[in-house]
Amino acid sequence: MNQNYAIPRPAKTYREMAWQALKGIWGIAIVVALVAGLLSGTSGGIRVNLNVNSNEITDLPQAFEVMQDVMSSPAFVTAASISSLLSLVGFIIGGPIQVGYARFCLKITDAKRPLEFKDLFSGFDVFGEAFLLNLRITLRILGWTLLLIIPGIIAGYRYSQAFYIMAENPGLGSGECIERSKAMMQGNKWKLFCLQLSFIGWFFLTVITLGIAGLWMSPYMAVAETFFYRDVNALAASANPQWQNAGQQQARYYDPSQYYDPQTGQPISGQQQRKQDNDDFWKNY
Repeated sequence: MNQNYAIPRPAKTYREMAWQALKGIWGIAIVVALVAGLLSGTSGGIRVNLNVNSNEITDLPQAFEVMQDVMSSPAFVTAASISSLLSLVGFIIGGPIQVGYARFCLKITDAKRPLEFKDLFSGFDVFGEAFLLNLRITLRILGWTLLLIIPGIIAGYRYSQAFYIMAENPGLGSGECIERSKAMMQGNKWKLFCLQLSFIGWFFLTVITLGIAGLWMSPYMAVAETFFYRDVNALAASANPQWQNAGQQQARYYDPSQYYDPQTGQPISGQQQRKQDNDDFWKNY
């Protein structure tokens, strides 16, 4: 499994493919991405107002005494308990949600319709293995991060394809998904990093718009990364006949000059698209 499955496409191509694939379905893509982020990344976000006058703290022992009083206060204990509970729930369901979101994005890249909100929760059919996959990846990344930050980041890229693999191969265990991801990312970790880095303009735009642009950036980036997975998985599967799964096909290229029917995913002429846009405009006028 030390073979290199380096993909030939540049980051720009995956962005173009994602942009075309999302035409006409931005609404549901944004909603599903937002809910997926909230459910799998729940951290509580509880805010507690504590009336502490910093001018009354004159020395270090007094500061520790005030801190102890604050942490033992009912408001702080309640907020910390709720926040911890929400974080725990988010972690428990995070694996299945990520598998479900991977399936949703794969339907976009493969032009499968209809797209449904319930696709996000389809990963609960492999709840046990999805939870174990999330747990094992988290522990491995944490372990590498405790050594140094850079190895932890590299580990994140090494296991980045595991949820896609489980999404398409529900019969695989978490360990096999991790091993396949490691093999697939040989020679591709830097390319995935460059793909993500190519969205830096969107990150700045998200900051400038106080997060609003992020609603579009999140599904845009996710679908681009799914096209990336499609290619690297096809290359790896072609070299490993035992990796029989539903995702061996290479990501089909969405011609940026072509229009695509958002319902079927099939290309249509520009004239047909303009007529459809015009009819939709007057229908909603």
